Amino acid sequence: MRFTHLLLVSTAVGAWWPGVALHAQDDRQRVDTTYAFDRGGSLSLEIVSGEIRVVAGPTNQIRIVASIERGRFETSFSRSRASVEARSVNGRMGNTRIEVTVPLGTRVRATSVSGLITVSGTQDEVEASTISGAVTVSDAAKMIRLGTVSGSVELERSSGRLEVSSVSGQVRAVGVSGDFGVESVSGRVSIRDARIRTLRASSVSGEVSYEGSFDRTGDYRFNSHSGSLLLSLPANAGASLDVETFSGRISSDFPITLQPGESSARRNRRMHFTLGDGATRISAETFSGNITIRRAVSRDDQE
Repeated sequence: MRFTHLLLVSTAVGAWWPGVALHAQDDRQRVDTTYAFDRGGSLSLEIVSGEIRVVAGPTNQIRIVASIERGRFETSFSRSRASVEARSVNGRMGNTRIEVTVPLGTRVRATSVSGLITVSGTQDEVEASTISGAVTVSDAAKMIRLGTVSGSVELERSSGRLEVSSVSGQVRAVGVSGDFGVESVSGRVSIRDARIRTLRASSVSGEVSYEGSFDRTGDYRFNSHSGSLLLSLPANAGASLDVETFSGRISSDFPITLQPGESSARRNRRMHFTLGDGATRISAETFSGNITIRRAVSRDDQE
C-alpha cells in the first residue's frame, strides 16, 4: 500500500499505519515511524538546510525520525519505497533534521541546499548532492554519484562505478575500488589506498593526488590546468606513462629516459617512458602545475 500524507493529518495517518507518529507543536513538525521495509528498497530525502543522516541497521525495518522548524514534510511510505521532503509554509522554512536507519541493500538518494549529508553502511547505490554542505559516504556499492559546489566530499570503503564532482570543495576518497571519475574546479582531490580499474581525475587549479594500486589492464588519466599532479606508484609498477606540462616541473623517483629531441629543461615538455612491462596506461597533463611521480612506500618498508 502506498500513500502520501501531511503532518497536519497526524491522527488519521496514525490509524492507517501502526507505528507512525506525526506531531505538530508550535512551528515544529516531526515524523517518527518504524515499519517493515524490503531489502533492495529505495529511500529519497530532500531538505534545504540542516542535516540528513542515513545508516544501515541489522533488521529488515526502516526507522525515520525527522523534525523541521517553520515548515512541513511531504512523505510517502511503502514496504519498498520511502520519501521525506521538506517544504516551506508561507515561504518560510527553518532548520531540518532527518535520521534514518535502513536495512542493508537500500538505495539512497539525498539532496540539500546547505545541509550536511551522511550515508554509511548501506552497501548499495547512493546519490547525494548539496550546494554548500558537506557530503560523507562510506561502505556504499554499485552506482555512487556525489556532488557539491562549495562543500567537501568524502568517500570511504566503497566500490563500483564512482562519480564525484565539486566546484571549490575538497574531495577525499579512501579505500575505494572500481571505476572512478572525479572533477573539481579549485578544490583539492585526494585519493588514497585505492584499487581503481579506470580513473579520470581532473581539476582546474586544485592539486590532484593518487596513491593506490594500478590494474595491469587499467587506464588512468590525470589532468589539471594550474594545479599540481602527484602520483605514487608501487616500486614494481609496470606502466606506460605519458606526462606533459607547459611551464611546470616534472620530477620522478623512477628513472626517466628522454627520447631523441626531448629536453628536461625546455618548456612544453612532453615525455613518454616505460616502467617494467609497461602494461598499465597512465597519462598526466597540466599547463602550469608540477607533475611528481613518487615511489610508494610499501608496508614492509614502513615496518
